[in-house]
Amino acid sequence: MEIVNAYVNNIMGLSTIMGENPREVEEFYKRLLYNMQCLETLCKLCDVAGNVRAVLDKLKGIKSELVQGHGQWQEWDFRLLLQAVKRWKGISPVINASESKIQPREPTYNYPKRKE
Repeated sequence: MEIVNAYVNNIMGLSTIMGENPREVEEFYKRLLYNMQCLETLCKLCDVAGNVRAVLDKLKGIKSELVQGHGQWQEWDFRLLLQAVKRWKGISPVINASESKIQPREPTYNYPKRKE
């Protein structure tokens, strides 16, 4: 039971995401996924389904986007929450530093002046 409580505490201890930073959401997703998989392995994921709403509330910055178009979002389990976050990540991917640098422009050519 202590192990289950540790995984639940890890989930409930996830940081609240106030904005729409893809990197923060990615980290949140990874930690949630890991702890969910552990609880699922222990056959305890259903026992903590009551915490889904509290975890969703930790995603304040993207909550409205996650639930948009889902009339039954109040009844989500952890799997549906993860699917929604995964869809959001697909729309708002993390951009690596090398990808976000300004791309070089096409070279400009300085033609010699014509002699008249």
